[in-house]
Amino acid sequence: MLSVGTPHATTHGVPRYARRVEQRISVCTLGVRDLGRARAFYEALAWTTGAGPDDDVVFFRSGGMVLALWIALGSPRTAP
Repeated sequence: MLSVGTPHATTHGVPRYARRVEQRISVCTLGVRDLGRARAFYEALAWTTGAGPDDDVVFFRSGGMVLALWIALGSPRTAP
């Protein structure tokens, strides 16, 4: 058996380089042109947010993921 410090070290018989990382997305950010319209779209899907009407970023939780909407750079700010 090789020592832990070598590149071929194993954990429970699995080479260190062969271990997998669980694939998941925890946070997704979307830059949008019209924040009010994008927010209304997700709220129409019954997603809820604690963001106020004048907030620059709107966060939605969906299971173990967070979706953040914000005004994309270069987009004019639109009225809610």
